Amino acid sequence: MKVSYQEDLRKWVKGPEGTGQESKESREDRRKWTKMQVSQLSEEVKECTLPELERLCKKRGILIWSIKYYSPDFFRAVLEKSRNCAIQEVIEEIGTEWCSPHQLRTLFKQKNEEYDLDRHHGEISCDDLQEYDPNWFHVVFKQRYVTLPDIIDKDGSPPRFRKVLDGEYTG
Repeated sequence: MKVSYQEDLRKWVKGPEGTGQESKESREDRRKWTKMQVSQLSEEVKECTLPELERLCKKRGILIWSIKYYSPDFFRAVLEKSRNCAIQEVIEEIGTEWCSPHQLRTLFKQKNEEYDLDRHHGEISCDDLQEYDPNWFHVVFKQRYVTLPDIIDKDGSPPRFRKVLDGEYTG
């Protein structure tokens, strides 16, 4: 996630006039107000992506981390929606055409940046394609790759694929 609220967070921690001394009542009032804002936001917005949530939090004057702390279920739903939207956009951009692994990695990197996903917050990768839409994965990738005999693991894990050109295996 982008650290766009770092300065606000510093001001919030330092308290009024940057003294670093904040009364217990003031902290409690701010905590209650933040909790109320998070509650209202999660009731008003049923689903959104992470960038949309970031804008909504900024409008309300709360930190996105408050959502994660006070409403973890809503935050998980936002991450899941962001992941699904990003993967769907990858699928739409690729269509039914094959692309190189480098192009695919670049596309995933772009979508992770676009949706503010990182390794701690739902980052998507090439592995997610097969889980998200197995039919699409089969059409696009398996028709260009074949499972070579005797490489399917005994424990039932997914087979490895090798590209096939003119019926000849390349390795």
